Amino acid sequence: MSCEKWIPPPRDWVKCNSDGARQGDRFQSGTGWVLRKKEGAVLWMGAKALTRTRSALEVELEAMRWAILTMTRFKYRKMIFESLTLQVVNLIKNGEYWPAFAPTIQDIQSLLLQFQEAKVIFPSRGSNGLADRVAKESLSYTNYDPKLYSIMPNWIKQFVMVDKLQVYNDW
Repeated sequence: MSCEKWIPPPRDWVKCNSDGARQGDRFQSGTGWVLRKKEGAVLWMGAKALTRTRSALEVELEAMRWAILTMTRFKYRKMIFESLTLQVVNLIKNGEYWPAFAPTIQDIQSLLLQFQEAKVIFPSRGSNGLADRVAKESLSYTNYDPKLYSIMPNWIKQFVMVDKLQVYNDW
């Protein structure tokens, strides 16, 4: 675990960290996201295995797109979305045009308009450990059905506890 920590969102906001994972030379990849409130408590988590992805950037964009889409359905109003891939953040915020990813980027930008307020940011490396762990777990899935968790599974509990302790120690 990194010594850097997750930074809580402001009051009345929630934060969703997303990440993608690829397994070596294989085309197997997966996405994960974690939604938390100011105190560090996990509200929801999502994991999804993907097939036939062309690049790590595509996986990271899909992780962000799925996280944002899910949050629009949950009706959260003030959201911060974090991705560890600076290129993803720049593509979304700056409107850079990549033909291969244009439909995904346009979808993300359209979905962001559904929130009262939404920010897409690039965090410090160690602040996304939970989403990274969820994305890596999705690589073990034997089907491509998305998984949503409102109750933490055992495989993530120790990571959540470490993050929460780091948040509380700063208060």
